[in-house]
Amino acid sequence: MDIKQLSYFVEVAKQKNFTKASNILHLTQPTLSKMVKSLEDELEVELIDRSSRKIEPTDAGEIVFEQGQKILASIDEVSLLLYDLMNLKKGKIKIGIPPLIGVLFFPEIIKRFRIYILE
Repeated sequence: MDIKQLSYFVEVAKQKNFTKASNILHLTQPTLSKMVKSLEDELEVELIDRSSRKIEPTDAGEIVFEQGQKILASIDEVSLLLYDLMNLKKGKIKIGIPPLIGVLFFPEIIKRFRIYILE
């Protein structure tokens, strides 16, 4: 199973329609259908009940849908965290201060630093 297959299946399960999902994903409907079928073959389980016009996930499909959403959200979060790290929006600062200077001067320094960061 790869991320592309999983994301395609999740969109189909959300839309409950291959045509709507294919429009959102900018794919042809046969391509999307083949990708979902490939995922079903790989997992050796039917994920979608195709017996009616409006498709519904099977019990196994519900599990894959719920877990797939979590996986895709985690991947998005990793990308966002790495972007923040690379653009210095988030990180750690370690400061070593001698005890006397820390007591006398550090509170004012950190106050100015916070004001600068928040602006």
